[in-house]
Amino acid sequence: MAVLEIYSLQTSLGDISKENKQLREKLSAVEKVNNWFDIFNVNVPVSDSRSRNRAYGLPIQEQDEILDKMSKKIQDLKVKCRQQILSFQNSTVVFLLFMNK
Repeated sequence: MAVLEIYSLQTSLGDISKENKQLREKLSAVEKVNNWFDIFNVNVPVSDSRSRNRAYGLPIQEQDEILDKMSKKIQDLKVKCRQQILSFQNSTVVFLLFMNK
């Protein structure tokens, strides 16, 4: 349901987001986090046709792409005045790397 809200928001704000790079980046970040959570919140092998809503490993390539995007997003997030990521970010990145292998 959250994805539908994101896409409807993207559609309704389409013209605005073309002009507003910051809004586009925020919508993209929300979509990445939503897809990432969808992979780990599945409790049945196949819940619907979306690959991110299937048990991890069934549509492995699509799910690994989602994990890669989330890993990159987490690595790009930095607290003001810090050069390194925080410990919880590092742990999440390591977890995602092990999931991908």
